[in-house]
Amino acid sequence: MNLKHSRNLFLFITAILIGSVLTGCSVSSTTILQTNSSCSYEEQYTIPEKTWNLCIAEFGSLNAARSYIQSIDPTAEVTIKKDLSHNSIIVKKKHVFKNAKDFRRFMIGFHKISINFQPAYFSQCQIYMPVKGEKDTSWTEELEALFGHNSKLVKSLKTELSNVKLQTSVVFPSPVTETNGNVQTDGRTVIWDTAQKPADRLYALFHTQNTKKAPVFLGAANGKSYNTSIEVSITSENLLRQVMVNGNDVQSDYLFLSDEGRYQITATDIYHNSKKIIFRIDQTAPVVSGVANNKTYKKSRLIKFSDKGSGIYKATLNGKDIKSGTTVSRKGDYRLVVKDHAGNQRSIRFKIK
Repeated sequence: MNLKHSRNLFLFITAILIGSVLTGCSVSSTTILQTNSSCSYEEQYTIPEKTWNLCIAEFGSLNAARSYIQSIDPTAEVTIKKDLSHNSIIVKKKHVFKNAKDFRRFMIGFHKISINFQPAYFSQCQIYMPVKGEKDTSWTEELEALFGHNSKLVKSLKTELSNVKLQTSVVFPSPVTETNGNVQTDGRTVIWDTAQKPADRLYALFHTQNTKKAPVFLGAANGKSYNTSIEVSITSENLLRQVMVNGNDVQSDYLFLSDEGRYQITATDIYHNSKKIIFRIDQTAPVVSGVANNKTYKKSRLIKFSDKGSGIYKATLNGKDIKSGTTVSRKGDYRLVVKDHAGNQRSIRFKIK
């Protein structure tokens, strides 16, 4: 997952909203979904001209600002024009995708947003990315790095950014029967105004159905252990009603998990079809006592090993299986290898003289 793009995009949006004249600034997105699964996605930033001029002053020139936008998103069609009737500047970025899968990959990689477009429903949610004991301040740090020479500007941006108006619009190929957004007169367009009605997850239903099929997990399997961060996506023929991670309702169908520990994920759709998986992330090698790497001993050694994460999978001494609590007294060179169920390994070479 490339999170650098999403941070850069955020910085540019922030850079646009320079100064104290934030009233009237807005960010909107429009998605048009076709029956053949192709779609277009457009972002529009409406900025008061006075604010835009402050932005240009920071970038140095209009061309520099345009080049920066294009460098953030090279595949986008970028346009910048004046709206004389409202004394504002409109910046647009448009993408065209051949299918919904390409659109989903783009949104995950660029915006940390998961899009799910099925025959019966549409949903959009933020990727769930918990980090124990840490607060995500990366954007504020990068903001200070970008505009650190202007402390007044940085302070203004941090305090005023929440005033920005955000709106998401999606045009569907068929009439919408139920949604947590506002259906327009054509019956196919839904608008979510996140300033008026913030939601962790946006959804729209087109058809009522119950296939009796439970949700499906991709990226993790029940009973398995992993020694790396993992990405778990949840697919369902019916709209998901709830996703629980270790007892917490996360409102997301895409999970990026990196902290060590045991995970229990339960996904339930609107018809109460449910599926649960339990797995573990363990990035710590087993603990060994009694011998140390590259040490030489003159007496017998009592070897013990343990693993509090995924548990011991296998241990060998010079290629032969060994149990914890074994005493080694014969003279010679030894290699102890201890592995856990997640694939972590500790290897120790020692000698008894």
